[in-house]
Amino acid sequence: MNSKMNKKVLSALVVTALCLIPLSSAFAITLRGGETMSIGKDEIVQGDLYIAGGTVAVSGVVDGDLIAAGGRIIVNGSVASDLNAAGGSVDILGNVGDDVRVAGGQVTIGSEIILGDLVVAGGNVHILSSTNVRSDLVVAGGNVVLDGKIDGNVRVYGGMLTLNGAFEGTVETYSTDAIVLGPKAVIKGDLVYSAPAPIATSTAQVLGKTTFTQSEGKGSAEVATIGAAILGTFFVVKLLITLVTILILLFVFRRFIEATSDEVTTHFSRNAVIGFAGFVAIPIALFILLITLLGMPIAFLGGLVYVFSIMLSYFVTPVIAGALLSQWIVKEAKVDWKWTILGMLAITILTFVPIIGWIIPFVLFIATLGALLTEGHRAFWLKR
Repeated sequence: MNSKMNKKVLSALVVTALCLIPLSSAFAITLRGGETMSIGKDEIVQGDLYIAGGTVAVSGVVDGDLIAAGGRIIVNGSVASDLNAAGGSVDILGNVGDDVRVAGGQVTIGSEIILGDLVVAGGNVHILSSTNVRSDLVVAGGNVVLDGKIDGNVRVYGGMLTLNGAFEGTVETYSTDAIVLGPKAVIKGDLVYSAPAPIATSTAQVLGKTTFTQSEGKGSAEVATIGAAILGTFFVVKLLITLVTILILLFVFRRFIEATSDEVTTHFSRNAVIGFAGFVAIPIALFILLITLLGMPIAFLGGLVYVFSIMLSYFVTPVIAGALLSQWIVKEAKVDWKWTILGMLAITILTFVPIIGWIIPFVLFIATLGALLTEGHRAFWLKR
């Protein structure tokens, strides 16, 4: 296959990958970021909303996807499509037109209608009695209470599980502690559960077949299953949080990131060398300063700048990856959200390749760090 054919195939794969990404170009994107962010109850956001902050409150209407990340997240408004959220405390109380994926320390779901699947991972998870999930439910958590109505199948992994809602389908639960059937629980399908001990006598209704498997409690194979479920959910949400952060940086510091991208795409090898030298040499220099009395303040400030540079390089690397891909495919280095998403997708896929999968992302990271150091030197030192 010749080089032209390779490029055509790659272009086709790129188009396919972009089509698979939930951020369809048919929708507009609204980005919000800050310490406290809110969408008022009378506000209508057209298209997708990406929002991040210490406290995030969405009371209005989102006419697309909602992706939220923050310390405290409250969604009282309605979301037309998917809702993805991650935070220390997450309350989803509004109606959602498609799937909901949530991860947090404390998660409360009180939506009257969730038309798609609901996937939750958290320390404490409570599905309120007002909730109606029209499709399937998957939960992984330490303490899980299900009081709502679930029209699809249910799968729960956790420690202490309480089932006290209406379940139309099959319910599968895996507990390392105990499972409690509340008096209001109605399970129309089968109940399949694994726990250290059988469920105590209850007035709950189980209309299907009940299958019990005794587990060894903590330390059993179920713990590994629960851990895998939680890690899988958090991996997806981590990507979402990273993507939100990258896009906010892209829009807020666009000129600086464009200059950094131009520096990498124009002088990739030079910046890779500068980045590697900075990555290795700066900590050594800071350590030498640290052991001298007069150099301690400089070492402290330099350490903060170094850590900030590493973090910024981590988030900017997918932007650079997208720019390099666009330069290779369309002969123009583009810095926009579409190519950034493609760059992040490419890096994520590469990390799953055994042994050599980390090399290309690391080289991109080093080159990005070198370009950031170069642009920072130009912007803040040469123009001082």
